[in-house]
Amino acid sequence: MAALFAFLTIFISCLGLFGLAAYMAENRTKEIGVRKVLGASVFSITRLLSKEFAWLVIISCLVAFPIAYWAMDKFLEAYTYRISLGWGLFIIAGLGGAYTGFTHCEFTSH
Repeated sequence: MAALFAFLTIFISCLGLFGLAAYMAENRTKEIGVRKVLGASVFSITRLLSKEFAWLVIISCLVAFPIAYWAMDKFLEAYTYRISLGWGLFIIAGLGGAYTGFTHCEFTSH
């Protein structure tokens, strides 16, 4: 049951990322159209959208990682046998979120 809810949570967050990427592309529709007419490649348009999205991912990671580390450390203190939290876990989560966001930016730039 927990796996189902974890999947639903990840799916809903991916939908939110897709909505954010689509909103960013929709706001810049005219600019993207002009760039395409003037011969811009899909890569340059993707880079344009991804640069803005990258800052959002970096800022969200800088805010979320310390809070999540503190909350999980406090939560795990109650258990006798517990795992140690390494920063590698948070880096993998941040890279996964960035990859998902950049993939959505790629799809919306076509």
